[in-house]
Amino acid sequence: MNKTKEDKPKVGIIFSVEGQVLIDSTSVNEAEKTSDYIDHPRAHSEFWEALQEVCLSEGIRHTITETDYDYYPRGRVVYSIKDRMFFVYLDRCIIDNHELVDEIISRMNLSKKRCRVTTDFHYQCAFCNRNYVLSR
Repeated sequence: MNKTKEDKPKVGIIFSVEGQVLIDSTSVNEAEKTSDYIDHPRAHSEFWEALQEVCLSEGIRHTITETDYDYYPRGRVVYSIKDRMFFVYLDRCIIDNHELVDEIISRMNLSKKRCRVTTDFHYQCAFCNRNYVLSR
């Protein structure tokens, strides 16, 4: 049985906003490839701006429109070519919620056997980062 585009493993960026998982992803076959990794081309800040535009264009007042992209827990899924493994880098607030982790793995069409879920200092929300400064 051939996998459809939607069934293929994905790489991408993740936000957890008020219990809702927001994902911007690309099929591994269509993502950007370097010598070591396959990664989603878009940055968290770009995805956040797109989310803000959608909220504003629909007249939705939401915390998304009133906060910076690094306020909420976030993460990224990349594929290591060398390790033949998906690395799921997540904020501690997401890792501590096993249901959210399972949802992310499922929505990204990943096999738990080929995933390594871990933290990374890049992905710290305002609650986890002791040095976070509110800009608004």
